Amino acid sequence: LTSLHQYPHVNVAVDLILGLPGDDYASFCRSFDWALSFPGVRTVTVNDCILLRNTQLERERKRFSIRTNVDGVVTSNCSFSSQDMRKASWLYMAYRYLQTRDPQGLVQLRRHPTPSIVLQRIATKMRRYGKLGPGRALIPWRRDIIA
Repeated sequence: LTSLHQYPHVNVAVDLILGLPGDDYASFCRSFDWALSFPGVRTVTVNDCILLRNTQLERERKRFSIRTNVDGVVTSNCSFSSQDMRKASWLYMAYRYLQTRDPQGLVQLRRHPTPSIVLQRIATKMRRYGKLGPGRALIPWRRDIIA
Protein backbone atom coordinates (compact mmCIF):
# COMPACT_ATOMS: atom_id res chain seq x y z
CA LEU A 1 0.00 0.00 0.00
CA THR A 2 2.81 2.42 0.69
CA SER A 3 3.84 2.43 -2.97
CA LEU A 4 0.28 3.41 -3.94
CA HIS A 5 0.88 6.93 -2.60
CA GLN A 6 2.48 7.72 -5.94
CA TYR A 7 -0.75 6.69 -7.74
CA PRO A 8 -3.47 8.89 -6.19
CA HIS A 9 -6.01 7.85 -8.83
CA VAL A 10 -5.96 4.21 -7.68
CA ASN A 11 -8.81 3.29 -5.34
CA VAL A 12 -8.07 0.59 -2.79
CA ALA A 13 -10.45 -1.39 -0.61
CA VAL A 14 -9.18 -3.09 2.53
CA ASP A 15 -10.92 -6.16 3.96
CA LEU A 16 -10.40 -7.13 7.59
CA ILE A 17 -11.54 -10.41 9.14
CA LEU A 18 -13.10 -10.25 12.59
CA GLY A 19 -12.33 -13.26 14.77
CA LEU A 20 -9.07 -14.69 13.47
CA PRO A 21 -7.07 -16.54 16.15
CA GLY A 22 -4.14 -14.44 17.33
CA ASP A 23 -6.08 -11.24 16.80
CA ASP A 24 -7.58 -9.31 19.70
CA TYR A 25 -9.44 -6.04 20.13
CA ALA A 26 -6.28 -3.93 20.32
CA SER A 27 -4.80 -5.46 17.16
CA PHE A 28 -8.15 -5.10 15.37
CA CYS A 29 -8.14 -1.37 16.23
CA ARG A 30 -4.54 -1.03 15.05
CA SER A 31 -5.46 -2.73 11.75
CA PHE A 32 -8.41 -0.39 11.31
CA ASP A 33 -6.24 2.65 12.07
CA TRP A 34 -3.57 1.40 9.68
CA ALA A 35 -6.08 0.91 6.86
CA LEU A 36 -7.58 4.38 7.32
CA SER A 37 -4.15 6.03 7.35
CA PHE A 38 -3.60 5.49 3.60
CA PRO A 39 -5.08 8.15 1.28
CA GLY A 40 -5.74 5.61 -1.51
CA VAL A 41 -7.93 3.42 0.70
CA ARG A 42 -11.49 4.36 -0.18
CA THR A 43 -13.26 1.84 2.02
CA VAL A 44 -12.61 -0.64 4.79
CA THR A 45 -14.82 -3.71 5.02
CA VAL A 46 -14.99 -6.08 7.96
CA ASN A 47 -16.06 -9.68 7.43
CA ASP A 48 -16.77 -12.23 10.12
CA CYS A 49 -14.43 -15.19 10.33
CA ILE A 50 -16.43 -18.27 9.40
CA LEU A 51 -15.30 -21.75 10.37
CA LEU A 52 -15.70 -23.83 7.21
CA ARG A 53 -15.79 -27.61 7.23
CA ASN A 54 -12.65 -29.50 6.24
CA THR A 55 -10.34 -26.51 6.60
CA GLN A 56 -7.12 -26.16 8.55
CA LEU A 57 -8.82 -23.73 10.90
CA GLU A 58 -11.56 -26.26 11.66
CA ARG A 59 -8.97 -28.95 12.37
CA GLU A 60 -7.29 -26.59 14.83
CA ARG A 61 -10.52 -25.47 16.48
CA LYS A 62 -9.59 -26.86 19.90
CA ARG A 63 -6.04 -25.48 19.76
CA PHE A 64 -7.41 -21.95 19.35
CA SER A 65 -10.49 -22.47 21.58
CA ILE A 66 -12.73 -21.35 18.71
CA ARG A 67 -16.41 -20.95 19.48
CA THR A 68 -18.99 -20.38 16.75
CA ASN A 69 -22.69 -19.75 16.40
CA VAL A 70 -24.93 -22.22 14.57
CA ASP A 71 -23.93 -20.74 11.20
CA GLY A 72 -20.20 -21.24 11.82
CA VAL A 73 -19.46 -17.56 12.51
CA VAL A 74 -16.62 -17.33 15.02
CA THR A 75 -17.91 -15.73 18.22
CA SER A 76 -14.72 -16.01 20.30
CA ASN A 77 -11.33 -17.68 20.39
CA CYS A 78 -8.30 -17.95 22.68
CA SER A 79 -7.19 -14.37 21.96
CA PHE A 80 -10.44 -12.55 21.13
CA SER A 81 -13.23 -12.69 23.72
CA SER A 82 -16.86 -12.54 22.67
CA GLN A 83 -17.20 -9.21 24.52
CA ASP A 84 -14.26 -7.72 22.61
CA MET A 85 -15.59 -9.09 19.32
CA ARG A 86 -18.85 -7.35 20.10
CA LYS A 87 -16.96 -4.07 20.68
CA ALA A 88 -15.05 -4.54 17.40
CA SER A 89 -18.31 -5.09 15.51
CA TRP A 90 -19.72 -1.90 17.03
CA LEU A 91 -16.61 -0.02 15.96
CA TYR A 92 -17.19 -1.20 12.39
CA MET A 93 -20.89 -0.24 12.55
CA ALA A 94 -19.85 3.27 13.66
CA TYR A 95 -17.52 3.44 10.65
CA ARG A 96 -20.33 2.29 8.32
CA TYR A 97 -22.63 4.92 9.84
CA LEU A 98 -20.12 7.66 8.99
CA GLN A 99 -19.52 6.17 5.56
CA THR A 100 -23.20 6.17 4.63
CA ARG A 101 -24.60 9.11 6.60
CA ASP A 102 -21.79 11.55 7.33
CA PRO A 103 -19.12 11.60 4.59
CA GLN A 104 -17.63 14.82 6.01
CA GLY A 105 -17.29 13.11 9.38
CA LEU A 106 -15.46 10.28 7.65
CA VAL A 107 -13.02 12.77 6.11
CA GLN A 108 -12.34 14.22 9.56
CA LEU A 109 -11.98 10.72 11.02
CA ARG A 110 -9.22 9.91 8.53
CA ARG A 111 -7.25 12.92 9.77
CA HIS A 112 -7.25 11.67 13.36
CA PRO A 113 -4.05 9.81 14.40
CA THR A 114 -6.11 6.96 15.94
CA PRO A 115 -9.50 6.77 14.21
CA SER A 116 -10.51 3.75 16.28
CA ILE A 117 -10.70 5.93 19.41
CA VAL A 118 -13.11 8.29 17.64
CA LEU A 119 -15.13 5.32 16.35
CA GLN A 120 -15.37 3.91 19.89
CA ARG A 121 -16.88 7.21 21.05
CA ILE A 122 -19.33 7.24 18.14
CA ALA A 123 -20.31 3.62 18.86
CA THR A 124 -20.94 4.50 22.51
CA LYS A 125 -23.25 7.33 21.47
CA MET A 126 -25.00 5.11 18.94
CA ARG A 127 -25.63 2.52 21.66
CA ARG A 128 -26.88 5.21 24.05
CA TYR A 129 -29.41 6.39 21.45
CA GLY A 130 -30.53 2.89 20.47
CA LYS A 131 -28.76 2.79 17.10
CA LEU A 132 -26.78 -0.31 18.13
CA GLY A 133 -28.20 -3.24 20.04
CA PRO A 134 -26.53 -4.80 23.09
CA GLY A 135 -25.37 -7.85 21.14
CA ARG A 136 -22.80 -8.34 18.46
CA ALA A 137 -23.49 -6.74 15.11
CA LEU A 138 -23.00 -9.59 12.67
CA ILE A 139 -22.01 -8.71 9.17
CA PRO A 140 -24.78 -9.82 6.75
CA TRP A 141 -23.84 -12.73 4.50
CA ARG A 142 -25.59 -15.43 2.51
CA ARG A 143 -25.53 -18.86 4.12
CA ASP A 144 -26.05 -20.67 0.81
CA ILE A 145 -22.64 -19.45 -0.38
CA ILE A 146 -20.72 -21.49 2.19
CA ALA A 147 -23.03 -24.46 2.73
